[in-house]
Amino acid sequence: MRWPGLHGGFILRILKRNRNVTRKAHPTLLSHLSRPLSTSSALYATKGPDFDDTSLSYGGKSMRQLLRAFLVYQLFSFNSIVDSSERLLKVAKKILGQSLFRKLMKWTIYGQFVAGEDLKTLQPAMKHLQSRGVRSILDYAVEDDVQNSEVYMEVRHKAKPPSDTPHVTTDEDRSPQFSVSTTPGKATVTSSARTYFYQDEHKCDENMENFIKCIKIAADASDGEDAFAAIKLTGLGRTEFLLRLSEALVGSEKVFSILADKPDLLEGVITSDSFLRGAERMKIDSRELHVPQLFDNLRAKGQSDSISFLQWYHSFQPGKELYRILSTKKFSSSQPKLPVMSDNEKDQMKSVMRRVESLADVAQERGVRLMVDAEQTYYQPAIRHITVHRLMPKYNMQSPVVYNTQQCYLKNVDTSVALDLLTSETSGFHYGVKLVRGAYMEQENMLAVNKGYDSPIWRNKSETDLSYHKVLEGLMERMVTTDRGKVNVMVATHNEESIKFAISKMKELKVGKENIAFGQLLGMCDHVTFSLGHHGYNVYKYMPYGSVEEALPYLLRRANENKGMLAGAVRERELLWKEIRRRFKM
Repeated sequence: MRWPGLHGGFILRILKRNRNVTRKAHPTLLSHLSRPLSTSSALYATKGPDFDDTSLSYGGKSMRQLLRAFLVYQLFSFNSIVDSSERLLKVAKKILGQSLFRKLMKWTIYGQFVAGEDLKTLQPAMKHLQSRGVRSILDYAVEDDVQNSEVYMEVRHKAKPPSDTPHVTTDEDRSPQFSVSTTPGKATVTSSARTYFYQDEHKCDENMENFIKCIKIAADASDGEDAFAAIKLTGLGRTEFLLRLSEALVGSEKVFSILADKPDLLEGVITSDSFLRGAERMKIDSRELHVPQLFDNLRAKGQSDSISFLQWYHSFQPGKELYRILSTKKFSSSQPKLPVMSDNEKDQMKSVMRRVESLADVAQERGVRLMVDAEQTYYQPAIRHITVHRLMPKYNMQSPVVYNTQQCYLKNVDTSVALDLLTSETSGFHYGVKLVRGAYMEQENMLAVNKGYDSPIWRNKSETDLSYHKVLEGLMERMVTTDRGKVNVMVATHNEESIKFAISKMKELKVGKENIAFGQLLGMCDHVTFSLGHHGYNVYKYMPYGSVEEALPYLLRRANENKGMLAGAVRERELLWKEIRRRFKM
């Protein structure tokens, strides 16, 4: 069989268009991730903010606010209450009626975790934070009740989540891995962090307009200081399209691992010999590929005689000719063919990009940083592609307008961050990243057990903590070895040890406060947030907003998502009680 167009000149033209994508940055790129943390990092009891000073941390709160926070934390310390929260709230609403129920919510959980209903109520809250050295990240807290929706049922039965696992191995004798053929279970979908399940194009445009309002509110209330707005890509397009795109991107990685000299996205390269061996494995007639001619042409042009993963990534994507040609072959005996994007899916991609670029345009114009939140692993390849490879090269050349989110409980996070940094350095854009631990632990583990593959997340908190610190240290080291301001990090965590670690590394590496931001959720971890603000650190509160009715699904999800953390928030309750007693002079 002859494949039209697949010859040396064709592939050479593709690679010439991507000739600036090189491997030169890799040898020093996050090399420390393969070694333990430095000794000085392990001993990070450096003098810094005092998180025990309740008069400082809670000085801006009224007694009523302190008592409310203590009551809410006390209630959430019982998992049985959190598990029954939806039913209890429905009963309360039925008994009290709409008006009294809204007041009850504002006196309790809504008032604790939601900033306000609209711009009028948001501005005083944001001004109060600013007066205490704390800025805001606005998040429109509206989400659908996906568990009972028809769209949820459709996605539940049809979705096929791929792995976002850059370090690929192709040994078919190994234990099952997270693959493009895995179907998510119900618990994975219903209990996850907020996901907008697709209804129609009009609804996606409505979500876009709401996000634009959020960006403008953030700009208007920031008084010229750096402001953030958070968005979810599942609100801007068909979720099944994001799954499909993720499948294609992971398939591209798998094909590279077959054609490369080693199945490693950072170390592996495609050579003429490895290409021939891989083509044979894929049952492709190598005589039709003109591979020797391809690499002779590369050498004659002074180009590298090997193809790196980033060169491959930009040359081998859905919609490009090389992808279309190779998609007619299976890339292993256990995996299906690469998905080919239909005309409808190509239109979906255009619609998603139109919406997300509209948001980025407004954010750039108004001086707001756009934070793209992480979602489930089976969406992440598509989200990362759109954020890092489509938005950042367009909007981050002068400053970090767009931020990606990296989940450090994923085993592949070090490789993922390294590839992002390599992409940033070769393309010359600012890399903005929010570091989180991750919000899907129970769901990811459950899905892995049900489908019989290795969990993509670390086994326990200790491993996740180590992963978080190693990635954070690596990013800080890149800050001091590359152009200042090219790497910008938000340390989004409530973990005091991680915050102390970050402060210690900032002092050790002489990283300026302008390059590191800290973030915590509204209503949580105030003893950390306000202490950091008092000491001049760049700190933010994540500020959800919306009416009581709109925000209720957000509140229920947040309670379930942070159930373990809320139940174990003994220290926060102790500090609140300490301040209450101090005020009463008990």
